[in-house]
Amino acid sequence: MKKLLASVALTLVLTGCSLGEVNDSIDYVIDAKNHINQLKEYAEGAPDRYKEATKDPAAKEKLANELKSLKDDINAFNNIDAPTIAEDLHQNIVSKNEQILAEINGLFDNGQLTLDKVQDSQLIQTIRNTSEFMNKLENLNQ
Repeated sequence: MKKLLASVALTLVLTGCSLGEVNDSIDYVIDAKNHINQLKEYAEGAPDRYKEATKDPAAKEKLANELKSLKDDINAFNNIDAPTIAEDLHQNIVSKNEQILAEINGLFDNGQLTLDKVQDSQLIQTIRNTSEFMNKLENLNQ
């Protein structure tokens, strides 16, 4: 991670970017990686949580709350201002996030989580597809 930050900073300095732009770019890379890692962690644990939710109403409620929280986190990320150097990448991540949000919204009927829809959902696969952005973030300035 330190090498990545150093290379981003060096590249931006050498290309004439201001220190503020360098800091914004570094902050963006960190925020975007954290966002993608959060999605990845959700996807890794989701199958077990889905199974538990079919057996336990409290687990179903917890899953519904996790999905709502995930939506809030995605919306927060979508609304950050990306630095100029990352605008295209940010838009690609936002587009994928919009797909994830649509899939999450499709899991609810009248505000209630529908477990049948959860089982048939492509949500986990869509989230896993966000990992493609990690390499792009690491190579942002190379």
